[in-house]
Amino acid sequence: MAKVAEFGRVVTPKSKIVSFRLSQEEYGRYRSACPAVGARSLSELARVAIERLTGVSNPPPVDPLVRALDAKVRVLAAELERLSQIVGASKGEA
Repeated sequence: MAKVAEFGRVVTPKSKIVSFRLSQEEYGRYRSACPAVGARSLSELARVAIERLTGVSNPPPVDPLVRALDAKVRVLAAELERLSQIVGASKGEA
């Protein structure tokens, strides 16, 4: 079961491990950077950094209700733009 973390990310169980070596100084710097950027752990910091570096992310699934609302907002925005142009054109003719 996924839950939203304070870092604004959906937390899902992780099963894969990636291992890389750090010097003691690097480990200390990265570990102390976690709270400053809102990461709960060094693992989360590394995942976010990899996503930003590669441009690959795993966005959380969007609820169908949110999709429907987004579509309605887009329709309303287009209609508002159309009406705005009509009002602008009629003011120019007067």
